[in-house]
Amino acid sequence: FICSKRSDKLRGRILLVISHPDDECMFFGPAILKLLANHEVFVLCFSVGDAYGLGNVREKELLSALQYLGVNIANVSIINDSRFKDGMDEKWNINSVSNIIEQLVIAKQIGTIVTFDKKGITNHANHISVYEGARNLRSTEKVDLFVLDSVNVFRKFLSILEIPLLFMDFSRVNKEKKVFVLTFSEYQRLLTALRKHSSQMVWFRILYSYFSRYMFINTLSRVNI
Repeated sequence: FICSKRSDKLRGRILLVISHPDDECMFFGPAILKLLANHEVFVLCFSVGDAYGLGNVREKELLSALQYLGVNIANVSIINDSRFKDGMDEKWNINSVSNIIEQLVIAKQIGTIVTFDKKGITNHANHISVYEGARNLRSTEKVDLFVLDSVNVFRKFLSILEIPLLFMDFSRVNKEKKVFVLTFSEYQRLLTALRKHSSQMVWFRILYSYFSRYMFINTLSRVNI
């Protein structure tokens, strides 16, 4: 199930830009599964999530989860760089983020970038940094930017009960939107992929996997670069 304010699809190859291993399942799963049907999807992850010394483990978990979702592992780039420290309050240099995104956009002939919005879903500084980096692209290459809409806490944990409220997203006429809603079988596939991140499956992430709207629904808004 995909709905949009316009019938046109996202343009060209897709580059999903995330901050940490498990972002792809925790937040972008519905978009990944739906976009793979019609697009080649690339993933750029800006850290190995080494805040607790588990970087090597988390990198392998990310590759395993993406492969299960159907992403070609050759299309996955994972950065392990001290400039991009994993941390709720760690702000990354915008120009450094932009330069890396731009290099991949040009090298892989990307048509559309998908990433977090200015609130980063959870107000995580790392999430916001990749958004700001994507907005700061200086490339003359034509590329579209779609961001994942942050919603309030009430809507965030409505799970599939959120679906009737989706129509609220189309009341704002100044943005083109794409909405991706998973079927139950697709949700089960995403849930299995999330469980590949076994080092991160503590109790609150298990609850999240059943109740978060981002496990069922993604709303992407187009923004200007």
